[in-house]
Amino acid sequence: MAFVLELVFLLQKMPNLKNKTKLDELKTALAKSKAVVLTNYAGLPVNAQNQLREAIRASGAEFFVTKNTLMALALKESLGELPQAMHSALEGQTASLFMVDDPVSPTKALVKFISEHEDKPEIKIGIMDGKIISVSDITALSKLPGREELLGMLVGQLNAPIAGFAQVLRANLQNLVFALDAVRRKQA
Repeated sequence: MAFVLELVFLLQKMPNLKNKTKLDELKTALAKSKAVVLTNYAGLPVNAQNQLREAIRASGAEFFVTKNTLMALALKESLGELPQAMHSALEGQTASLFMVDDPVSPTKALVKFISEHEDKPEIKIGIMDGKIISVSDITALSKLPGREELLGMLVGQLNAPIAGFAQVLRANLQNLVFALDAVRRKQA
């Protein structure tokens, strides 16, 4: 009888296959992501959650609900010992924003959505390049120009010397034409 009770106890303590699969997915998502933002989505209607997911997906990131215990296990493996701020953030309902390529555009989409929907979801904490970042850091990140904007600015900066050189050549040719026209008028 004692053996049966121990076996039942052990089976209850073992994580089920669904949780193991979800934990592996979280570990993979954390490994691929440049940045992660944890949010509290409590009070956000389902249709608004779907709108947020679409906006995030359009910006090249993933946003989905995560179990706090599984997220803590995945973070512990990738970051080591978790600070108290992370333990506090892993309370209540949690949805995570995983940003693989560009951390700015998805953060902008999230902050814009929050401003349009009565401050929901609420940003809890973030992780960027293996370091924990605060809510103010995440808000500051959302104010930076996005990848596409930065590339456009770079192209503009690279194009500026060439455009300036062309302008100088065009001005010299224009001055030559004016001088030749003045000589022609004088001779006529």
